[in-house]
Amino acid sequence: MNFIVEVTDSKGNYVPSPLITDIVIEKSIKNLSDKASLRCAIFNLNKHILFLENFDDEGNPENKIYKLYQRGQKIKIHLGYNDDLKLEFVGYIKEVKTDEEGMILECEDELFQFRKKLKINHFLPHR
Repeated sequence: MNFIVEVTDSKGNYVPSPLITDIVIEKSIKNLSDKASLRCAIFNLNKHILFLENFDDEGNPENKIYKLYQRGQKIKIHLGYNDDLKLEFVGYIKEVKTDEEGMILECEDELFQFRKKLKINHFLPHR
């Protein structure tokens, strides 16, 4: 099976894809929203995988790969065989979890937008 995972930040810039080891997409009529879970490697030979800010960078120890992913980033998952990929999931990163095995990106479809907290800019006077 082949796959492509596209993650974009709030400005529309692409975020590099991690080394994905497992993808689970849950679509059900019982739930209002579709969900996806991606398990990713963040260690190589017991050391954190670091991202480079430019090609001359040797990898700042603070630039751990899991720090690239944040709640609210848009994600698209394409799955298929023999380069015939179909868009299977579109949504947002709901939660980023890390453990001793790697990183898990918990994602939710467009219903995620309804769960976001709204900023109140002004109050109306009470009558």
